[in-house]
Amino acid sequence: MDSLDARLDALQRAGFFDAAGRSGLEAAMLVITEECGISRDDARVASLATHLAAALKRIAGGERVAPLDPSILADVLASPVSADAALIAERVLSAVKMKLPDTEMDYVLVHVSALLIALRADGEKGEQEEGAYCADMAAGLCRAPGALRK
Repeated sequence: MDSLDARLDALQRAGFFDAAGRSGLEAAMLVITEECGISRDDARVASLATHLAAALKRIAGGERVAPLDPSILADVLASPVSADAALIAERVLSAVKMKLPDTEMDYVLVHVSALLIALRADGEKGEQEEGAYCADMAAGLCRAPGALRK
C-alpha cells in the first residue's frame, strides 16, 4: 500500500466518499501522476487527493465554498504553468465524473498550478521550500505579490 492508498482509505473511512467516489479519485490521481510525472507516494499527491475529496464531500452535503480572492486567481492565470494546469485540471475533473461548481473548479486549478510550480521549483533548485510555500499559498495560508510568476 502506498501513501495515496493510505490517505484514500482514511478519507473513505471518515465518510468523505463512497466506492464510486473512491474510483473517481483514483482516476483523478492517475491523471496527476501521469501528467506530472510524480509518484503516488509523493505527499503532494495525497494532499491534492484530500482537497478534492473535501470538495466532493461539500458538494454531496450541499455546502458551498467561498470564491477565491480574484487576485489569487489572476496570479494563477498569469503564471507560466497556467495553460498546462488548466488542461490537467480539466482532465482531473473529467476523471472524477462529477460536476463541480465554478468556485470548486477554481480551487482545483489553483492546487494543480501550485503542484506544477512546486515541481518546477524542485527541478530548478532541488529545494522543497518553495514547493511548500506554493502549497501553503494554494491552501490560502499566505500570499505574496507575483508569487506564482517565475
